[in-house]
Amino acid sequence: MDRLWPAKVPVAKQRREKFRRQPPRAPTAQEWFCEAWSLLDGPDIRLSIKDIQRAVCEHFHVPHMYMESSRRNHAHYLPRATAIYLCKNLTVQSCPAIGRMFGNRDHTTILSCVNSVEKMIALRHPIARDIELITIKLGAKHE
Repeated sequence: MDRLWPAKVPVAKQRREKFRRQPPRAPTAQEWFCEAWSLLDGPDIRLSIKDIQRAVCEHFHVPHMYMESSRRNHAHYLPRATAIYLCKNLTVQSCPAIGRMFGNRDHTTILSCVNSVEKMIALRHPIARDIELITIKLGAKHE
């Protein structure tokens, strides 16, 4: 049993001693600068998929039911693809989680939408301006 517990001093006492030995210190210039920069960077805004869907629906003037619909209506592809792109880039949700919120779509469909919107942005499609406006409306930062 002694072999499993080489330290004779309890763990809690070791931790207390560790903290007693360290004198208090002032933050370094780098730590201070990082803290100040994070304050200038703005508040940490947590967006949900529903928030993004609502903002995209308002921007494109489409009913919310088309975002969650499992139908593949081409007329509503662009708003849905835009919302999926924004969800992937502005939230920490996985592709399957995003797919469940968009009519139980497969994760490969989500990746396909993201890739197609990225191609449109690269080709200077007007969707880039729409994405910028929606992102500003949401108050988030977008690359």
